[in-house]
Amino acid sequence: MEGPKLLRTAPRYIVRVPERGEASVPPAAWQILSGQPAFWRLVEGGVLSVSQAKGGRRALGAGCYVGTAWLGDVRVECHEKVPGSLEALLAYATHDAFRIEAVPTGSTELGPLAALLIRQFLRSVRRYATLGRERVYQRHRTRGALVAGKIDVTRSVGLRARGLRHILVFDRNELTHRTDTNRVLLRALREVERVAAVVDLGRADVAACRALAMLFSDCQDAGVLFGPRHAFVAAAERLCDAATQPHTRDALALARTVLAHESFEATPQLEDRLPRTWFLNLENLFQLAVRNVLSDLGGPTFRVRDAGRGAPVFRRPGELRAFPDIVVSEATGAVRAIGDTKYKVWGGSEKPSDIYQLLVHAAAFNAPVGFLIYPHHELSLHDLGDAATGCRVTAVGVDVRRLREDLAATANGLSLFSGTAAVAS
Repeated sequence: MEGPKLLRTAPRYIVRVPERGEASVPPAAWQILSGQPAFWRLVEGGVLSVSQAKGGRRALGAGCYVGTAWLGDVRVECHEKVPGSLEALLAYATHDAFRIEAVPTGSTELGPLAALLIRQFLRSVRRYATLGRERVYQRHRTRGALVAGKIDVTRSVGLRARGLRHILVFDRNELTHRTDTNRVLLRALREVERVAAVVDLGRADVAACRALAMLFSDCQDAGVLFGPRHAFVAAAERLCDAATQPHTRDALALARTVLAHESFEATPQLEDRLPRTWFLNLENLFQLAVRNVLSDLGGPTFRVRDAGRGAPVFRRPGELRAFPDIVVSEATGAVRAIGDTKYKVWGGSEKPSDIYQLLVHAAAFNAPVGFLIYPHHELSLHDLGDAATGCRVTAVGVDVRRLREDLAATANGLSLFSGTAAVAS
């Protein structure tokens, strides 16, 4: 257990909890936390846990997520156990590894996490549009020979006095989507196009943004095109407070964040707060990063993928199946190697359970080579030799800050993508 790292900056507490570790919380901070519904939402969601510590104090535990949350006057930070891993793996982050809770957190200037925030905004706007955009009836005054509304007698008489006896003036109600909410969302979608110049957004996100902007094109006016951005930030905040539907409130809250050019990096924070708390699953992120880099190194000749539907461990169908993290196969479909990522502190020795699991995975896929990959402070290959099953096993430690270089050296040492798969002694 790591000791408490608590700083007091009036009137705020900061509690730092190591990933998959615990930190005790003094009574004053616990009294604040226990009275926050948002805190218990994080506990129920498995992001945080509570246990009894020595001396009657409470202890906060963190799972596989790292991130930050503002809970009343207490800020809880779940930090990575492998120094530098968050910054190094952030480039491989996807929405699946990025968990967002509806709890306020400190805001910062635009950074890499803004891309994930924008992706969440696009998802919320898509959901809002799917459930039905806001619409209202607006009264429009018109005139014509065919009456389609309430006649304005005074103006109609005026036309008759001018000799236009066949024309009447009338007011008609028209259903329109040009509401303040839709105008704010359209302005935020247009702002994403500008932000894309400084934030690395995927092509799919840019395409989704443009498609949604076309859907909201009926709300476009001079204010949306040329109005000051700060006015739409204020409007988004006002509309968010007044919104009654959760999906509408969600879209407006994220629109306000996009329009304000805010994010939530691990850097000095601004005075404002975002209506979101972020957490990253570094265990899944490490696995995804290793698989993606190996796939890139394998090129078109070799295929690096996940286990898909898995492989049966027993001969009888429908029984237990093996799901390794990494499957390396040749163009013919023959499996060349099986790998498992272990996001844990590695001291140069492997747990027997990790090796047993790898051997079962390799046997199920009929793979001649199996490897375990751990985050480490430097590249290290530990050849365990040939197992009784005939599989050659190697444990590898890679520096997440030099992930591509270390995995390239690993692939070369294991001969994954050239010659016969074998471990170089």
